[in-house]
Amino acid sequence: MRRPLLVIISGYLEFRNGGIILQLSNLSAGNSLKIHPQQGMKPLLLCILVFGGVSLTVLADFFLKKSAAHNASFLLVGIALYGLVAFPVALAFRITGFGQLFLIWEAATVVAGLIIATITFREALTWEKLAAFALVLIALVLSYRH
Repeated sequence: MRRPLLVIISGYLEFRNGGIILQLSNLSAGNSLKIHPQQGMKPLLLCILVFGGVSLTVLADFFLKKSAAHNASFLLVGIALYGLVAFPVALAFRITGFGQLFLIWEAATVVAGLIIATITFREALTWEKLAAFALVLIALVLSYRH
């Protein structure tokens, strides 16, 4: 039997997707957002949140770069996107620690930034940038060694 993707019961909203349950209930009354990843789903949920957040971060940077031509609308879009980044970050902090999330987030942002800078803005991919990319990967590997 398949479970519904979305269940709404008297002010209670629950998303179910492959073992991840996201509950939103009475947020206006000061209650908090709750995430309940089932066994084994934390890494997947963390990847989804990091990918979404890093995508928003890089997109915000893209609009801020475009706003350098004195375009106020691009500046406002960039600022709004940076505000939206807080949501996946806050949810990810409920799954993992600060140090672990910070390293993953920054590494993914560096990689995405290098790709966007090279492809979209035609910036040179120098040996220094490639070394930075390698160091990011080394930092991730070292941070997960126990």
